[in-house]
Amino acid sequence: IKAYPVKKSILAKFIKTFSLVVHNTFGNLQMFLGVVVGFILLFKKKNLFEKKHACFLILLCYITTSIFIYIGGTNYRYYSLPLAMFTLLGIATVVPAIKIKNIKKGLLLFIPLCLLASYASSYNTKTLLYKKNKYAQYRFTEIINQKENAIILNYGFLDGGFYLTAGNNPQFYYFMKNNIPYKNYPEMMDEQDRYVKEAIPDFIIAKSTLSKDRKSYIDRNYHEATRHNQLDDYDVPVTYILYQKNSSL
Repeated sequence: IKAYPVKKSILAKFIKTFSLVVHNTFGNLQMFLGVVVGFILLFKKKNLFEKKHACFLILLCYITTSIFIYIGGTNYRYYSLPLAMFTLLGIATVVPAIKIKNIKKGLLLFIPLCLLASYASSYNTKTLLYKKNKYAQYRFTEIINQKENAIILNYGFLDGGFYLTAGNNPQFYYFMKNNIPYKNYPEMMDEQDRYVKEAIPDFIIAKSTLSKDRKSYIDRNYHEATRHNQLDDYDVPVTYILYQKNSSL
């Protein structure tokens, strides 16, 4: 936890945190409609809360929760999930205005709308009809599982699902690289480098963006078995490479 944040001055941290809160509040349509519009309507409602200061307390909850989430200075899509509960403000203020008398009929309308909005805004729906051979995880598994009790290493990047797809339990303490700067926590990648130098794993999975030094560690005892191009979670092209230990070892 201490290794993740980048060391900055208090002012720089505040500015970065503020910019991330604003970006995730106003840059996301659901959050904007649910939270921003929700708070505006909330303060205008006279009878939603018995005491007006309750609105300010909810706003304070949103602000403080946002600060705790983004104070580290990094931002990933899922970071805003805890804040999604505040979108209920928009629902709580808008739904009564529709004046649906029959609750069941209201749900029959509301639930399909939610599903439609989820489908339209999800980053993953595009892959619903993809076949397994479009994924490096499954293509690599076909080769990995040819060796009984194979030891594999997800080298130099976050867990890409290769262990899960291959039905393989990680054999290393540092079985992947977290999003932590090397200078903040050198032990993680130093240990991964050691696994490779000592040729412990039978298979190594790496990205084509691996540094030249680490690529040289692999070339000592491994050869390229196959590679596969695909899009990552952010629609950025990525090339995964499967390295296999030389038969002479």
